[in-house]
Amino acid sequence: MENAIRTKSLNTRSWLVIYTRTRWEKKVDELLKQKGIISFCPLRIVKNQWADRKKIVEFPLFTSYVFVNVNLREELAVRQTNGVLNFIYYMGKPAIIRDNEIDKIKNVLIENPDPEVMSLKDLTIGDRVAIKNGIL
Repeated sequence: MENAIRTKSLNTRSWLVIYTRTRWEKKVDELLKQKGIISFCPLRIVKNQWADRKKIVEFPLFTSYVFVNVNLREELAVRQTNGVLNFIYYMGKPAIIRDNEIDKIKNVLIENPDPEVMSLKDLTIGDRVAIKNGIL
């Protein structure tokens, strides 16, 4: 009975967060997919204007972070992937992200392909902000 419980936990998939080398998010995402590991690197689409041209560029929504949907057996393969520094930990264990949170991120990107992530710690009540687009 104990082996059955242990086997189930070895095969149970969870969304975890990995920390990558700087500017390696898309490369790590691709390397993980080549290994058959389910990964998700949310990208935002930015239209850049240079003096001579305009170009649409994809940037990671979360700098240095990639999400992976793995079981215990696949964690070692993730750690051994070039560009992966470590898992993000919470209370001594790899931080688990709920499926619905990943779905929310995907839905936000569908509705608004160029969101901007900001730290709210620098904002206080009464600060003026500019809303670029959206329902507000």
